[in-house]
Amino acid sequence: MLLAGRVDVIVGDKVQLMYFVQEQKAAGLVKVLPRPLVEMPRYVAFAKGDPRARQFEAALKRLQQSGALQPIFQRWAQ
Repeated sequence: MLLAGRVDVIVGDKVQLMYFVQEQKAAGLVKVLPRPLVEMPRYVAFAKGDPRARQFEAALKRLQQSGALQPIFQRWAQ
């Protein structure tokens, strides 16, 4: 809606918004303000008993411990 001119402002997660902007090849059309309104934790929800929850948790822990998450955040935060 922002790119179509139907809204003037979008508030959201910077990494997700920058990914969308890059996918739409719209970097020259969007200005991201340098200071966040608020920083908040992110959550992922799974249905109770879903075995993928433990797999996700283990994979996330491996990414955090190896330092692999930081380059991903830096890449999309540009």
